[in-house]
Amino acid sequence: MTENRTITQMVSSGSTSVEDRRDAERQGAAHCEGKETNHGTLCREPFIKRFKTLKALYVYDVNTNRILEVDGPVYDILGDYGHLTLDKIRQKYTPRYGASCVEQALTDIEDACKNENVFLPDRPQILDFGLSPEELQHQYETKVGCITLEVTEHCNLKCHYCTWEYLRTGKRKRMSVKTALTAIDFLRAHSSSVEQCSLGFYGGEPLLEFELIKQCVDYARSKFGDKGVRFHFTTNATLLDEEKAHYLAENQFGILVSIDGPAQIHNRHRVDKQGIGSYERAINGLRNLLKAYGENFNDKIGINAVVTPPNNLDAIYDLWKENPWLPKNIDIN
Repeated sequence: MTENRTITQMVSSGSTSVEDRRDAERQGAAHCEGKETNHGTLCREPFIKRFKTLKALYVYDVNTNRILEVDGPVYDILGDYGHLTLDKIRQKYTPRYGASCVEQALTDIEDACKNENVFLPDRPQILDFGLSPEELQHQYETKVGCITLEVTEHCNLKCHYCTWEYLRTGKRKRMSVKTALTAIDFLRAHSSSVEQCSLGFYGGEPLLEFELIKQCVDYARSKFGDKGVRFHFTTNATLLDEEKAHYLAENQFGILVSIDGPAQIHNRHRVDKQGIGSYERAINGLRNLLKAYGENFNDKIGINAVVTPPNNLDAIYDLWKENPWLPKNIDIN
């Protein structure tokens, strides 16, 4: 849950005088189970993570799984809870914000703790995974049923909503053959109790590494033998020519094709490096894929649509109007 409000807007916080507050603190009524020391009341450190953007200050409250937008005094003061006494906090921040502002921030924090159950110091002491360490070890050694290989960090598109394109910096990498085959060895060695394993390929756009994928398929088949292994990945389909489609069909890949809807919707965000929409290329790739799979596409081929504002779910189904050959029973996620 994301709150786009400051703490003072989020909870009710009555006006409290400095003397009243200090009386409450001395009586042990301050939030976070404050305890008295020789230097004043020291509150327990809240279980939070503070972070900021260019536009605002935020606190992630771990216990409630909430992200709260806060003002400067609350943000700074929370950083010192559990480290400085309340008197030391006042001394530190009064020159910066003024006494009344600091007291209001302390009031807001205490009220938020009492009324909203945020900024609490509770931390889990024991994490229960539902399995004993011995059972977890057994799962690891014999029941690893699926691994996904990130065969490349590169992509031939530059979709507007893709965090990879806009947040990742530095040189992008591709997986080496050695790493890929070693991962397949790991899957084989740790899957003795699994009836059939699954090997996924991930990117970037995985079809940029089509030759590596083929090497992985051959190697996996040689390692798993009669036990068999399934293959799957998600693709933007722009690189799916007839040759690739036939190979994927022969090896019965499970494939999700990223198409957001008809051309007008799809091309809004799914563009290439030159800003040109990818709809026609993606549709051609999907057509090649369905042609190669024939009647066996049902449990193998699906469409993955990203819905972005302004949301118009009905318009997505215009995809079938634009492409009458598209099966009406194809899965869409």
